[in-house]
Amino acid sequence: MTIARRILGVVLFFTGVVWLGQGLGWITGSFMTGSTFWAVTGGVCVVVALGLLGWPWRQPRDGDLSLARERAARLVNRVARVLER
Repeated sequence: MTIARRILGVVLFFTGVVWLGQGLGWITGSFMTGSTFWAVTGGVCVVVALGLLGWPWRQPRDGDLSLARERAARLVNRVARVLER
């Protein structure tokens, strides 16, 4: 899934840059040149792509997940003891 997210992010980024450039009139020769719609759409694509590319590359390992579960269980136990008082 990480590789697919990277590929999608890169493709979406470059597509967004082209659409943004056409919408702002930097890239000419298309019906999209000078259109606000394509400038906004391209900007949104670039932002989404940067979000995809900025997502953490590493997925949590089983050890990290079990540690988080252990900490959560301790917190629940503490809250339960406080509520029993």
